[in-house]
Amino acid sequence: MRGVYIVRQAISSLAAAKTVLLGTSPSTCVLELLEAYLTQRGQQTGEQVGIGLFLVTTLGSPTGTSITASNVQKTEQGTSNTGVTWLGDLTAEPTTYNANPLSVEGVWNIAGYRFEPAPEGRIIIPPSTSFGLRLLDTPSNAWTKAEALIKYREVG
Repeated sequence: MRGVYIVRQAISSLAAAKTVLLGTSPSTCVLELLEAYLTQRGQQTGEQVGIGLFLVTTLGSPTGTSITASNVQKTEQGTSNTGVTWLGDLTAEPTTYNANPLSVEGVWNIAGYRFEPAPEGRIIIPPSTSFGLRLLDTPSNAWTKAEALIKYREVG
């Protein structure tokens, strides 16, 4: 389907509560969040952690790994590059997140977080809005093979 993209960030050592993917929608369209995951394959000691999707209320000056539009996977050939600006594995957080999550769960770290809503439950991100996929708790042991992924559609 045209206009559907997948952004992914591999993190070799996820040892603190932080934003793993931060997106900012373009001013020309809305985003429909189709799926989001945060999983890990390196830690075998189980514990419960909180993970969720949140809107940013004040962006500030976050820093992290820049994910260029050409590195965001298109699900159909012929689709133009994404208009979303992405940062992964943040080292400096946005100034303020909205206290009310778009989605949040306490999950067993070995199973990970999976946001796979029915069509009527999909989240719509307005134009020029930032949002993040966040690990809310510091794990007891660093996740050595973490994977964060968001699949979304640009509409408009």
